[in-house]
Amino acid sequence: MDKDKLTVVCYGLGPIGRAAARLALSRKRLKVVGAVDVDPEIVGRDLGLVCGLPSPALVDVTDDPVRLLAGKRVDVVLHATGSRFAKVYDQLAEIAGNGASVVSSCEELLFPWISDAEKAESLDKLAASAGAVVVGTGVNPGFVLDTLAICLSGACDGVRRIEGHRVVDAATRRAPLLAKIGAGIEVAEFQRLKEERRIGHVGLIESLALVADATGIARTRGPIDFQETLEPVVARTRVQAADLVVEPGRVAGVHQIAMGSAGGAEVLRLDLAMFVGAEDPHDEIRIDAVPPIHARIHGGVAGDQATAAILVNLLPLARAARPGLRTMADLPVPRYTG
Repeated sequence: MDKDKLTVVCYGLGPIGRAAARLALSRKRLKVVGAVDVDPEIVGRDLGLVCGLPSPALVDVTDDPVRLLAGKRVDVVLHATGSRFAKVYDQLAEIAGNGASVVSSCEELLFPWISDAEKAESLDKLAASAGAVVVGTGVNPGFVLDTLAICLSGACDGVRRIEGHRVVDAATRRAPLLAKIGAGIEVAEFQRLKEERRIGHVGLIESLALVADATGIARTRGPIDFQETLEPVVARTRVQAADLVVEPGRVAGVHQIAMGSAGGAEVLRLDLAMFVGAEDPHDEIRIDAVPPIHARIHGGVAGDQATAAILVNLLPLARAARPGLRTMADLPVPRYTG
C-alpha cells in the first residue's frame, strides 16, 4: 500500500539526478512525490518525461522546494545539485529543517568536517533536532575507495596500512565529469584552474579522512597528516570521448593522490587516475594487516550507473538511521533491496 512506502523528493535533475530519479520511480518500496530543479526548460514538466521514461510519473518539476516540502509528507530527499558542501549547505539545512532526511551526491558531504567543520556541526545539530538524517554518498567518494575499504578491514586485525587505487577511462563518463577533469584543455589552463581550485576530482581527501576515522587508524597510529597532489595526464596520442577529441599534448584527465602519514610513515594512500583513454580500468584495495587483503575489481565499478544505484539503495537505510549528520560508516552496509 502507498502509505507503507517511503516518500521521496528528487532534488536536482542533472545527469546523475535523472538517473537516480529513474531508479527511484522503478522501486516498489518508494513513492516519488516531488521533484525540484532550477532549469526553466524543465520546470512544470512531468518528472517521468524529463527523465526519458515512456510514460508520465504524474509528478511535476518545481523550482520552489520550500513550498513543496511544506505541503507534502516527505520522508527522504534524493539530493544531487553540487559537489561543494558550502554551496549546497543552505539547501541541505532547508530540507533537514523541515524534518526530511537527505541522501546527497555532494562529494564533500561524505566527510564535511574537512571542508567546513563549523557548518558540519551546525547541520548536525539542526538535523538531529528535526529528527532528520543527512548523509553524503556516491561511488567515489562514497563506496569504492572508502566504504569498500572500511568493510574489508572488518576481516582484519592489526591494520597497519590501507591503500586504494582507481583507474577510470573517462571516455565512458558523462560530459560534466569530463569538464571537471579538464579533458581537452591546454596544460597551462589546467595549471591555472588548479591554482583556483576549480579542477580535479572532488572528495578524495574526504574519502581518506573517512577511512582514517572509521578504521581507527587515527586512534592507533596517532595524529594523521593529510596531503593531496593533483597533476594533469597529458595525451600522448589522439583520444576521443563521445563528441570530445583530445589531441596529443592536451590534457586527457587527472592523476590525483591523497596520502595520510603518522609518525613519519605513510599509513593511508588513495590513488585516482581518471583520464580519456586509460587502459586497464580497475578498482583495487590493499590492506596491510593480519590477514593481509588484496581485492581487485577488474574493469572497475561503472561510476555513473553505480552512483545512481547507491543513492537510491541508501534511501531506506538513511531514513532508519539515528538523526543528525552521518557518514557511510554510521549506516548499515549498503545493499540492493529491490
